[in-house]
Amino acid sequence: MKIHKIHAMQFARWAGVSLLFLGLGITESRAGTAHRMLAAEDASQQQTQISKPAPAPEFPQLSAEAAADLLVAHHRYLAAITAYDKIEPVTARILDKKGIAYEHMFMDADAKNSFQRAMKLDNKFAPIYNNLGTIYYHERDYKRAERYYKRAIHLDGKAASFYGNLGTLYVARKKFHDAAEAYQRAFMIDSNVFQDIAENGIAESDSVQDLQAMNYCFAQIYAQAGMNDLAIRYLQKAVSQGFHDKNRLEQDQQFAGLRAMPEFQNLLYVARK
Repeated sequence: MKIHKIHAMQFARWAGVSLLFLGLGITESRAGTAHRMLAAEDASQQQTQISKPAPAPEFPQLSAEAAADLLVAHHRYLAAITAYDKIEPVTARILDKKGIAYEHMFMDADAKNSFQRAMKLDNKFAPIYNNLGTIYYHERDYKRAERYYKRAIHLDGKAASFYGNLGTLYVARKKFHDAAEAYQRAFMIDSNVFQDIAENGIAESDSVQDLQAMNYCFAQIYAQAGMNDLAIRYLQKAVSQGFHDKNRLEQDQQFAGLRAMPEFQNLLYVARK
């Protein structure tokens, strides 16, 4: 199971960049110029498997950091890394973004090195610990990943994604009660966090059972919040992934408000099979 390979909007939010367009602080006219310049490049320059990165396009109306961020948003990771390397002075924030670009290319050793360099520059910058936690999660070093996620939360307790990552880690460790608590905290900060996790956070999974458990947790939390349509949606996902514990569906108190709904009755029928 993988955590948060960051797509364009998530990258912008987590990197702390204020975005109007693809998470970058630029006006619509500037965004249009940048898109036309990107579209004019040879498609072969966008391949990440080449030995030498294509030269990064120049965006004279953007700051160097914003131009590099835009390359990440367009999956031009090698070009983005080259652009970040040219930015002076080197800061923890820049090294963190560079590490994220490496992580997108599954170059975890380089990503870890970049994050660790960032930590030496600023050991209070919470995203570094979250991103290092994700590296250790990929390596299945769950204890170390948990330690880094918790450190990120200690430094910034208002980031829903940090709690979401911790919850997903607990699912992988079969600590479902702890997962539910972490997801509940994430939901209290951002009620849309589960959609980000479900759609982008776990693109691949080693265990269908883990996905069932995750979606069942989401359904419980949405049901408690009175968001019945979303609760039903995530219950449907859990059932489609093989969840068939009819007794639990009937007994869990979180679903008391759903039991009269035809959609819930249909889930009970499916779960009987």
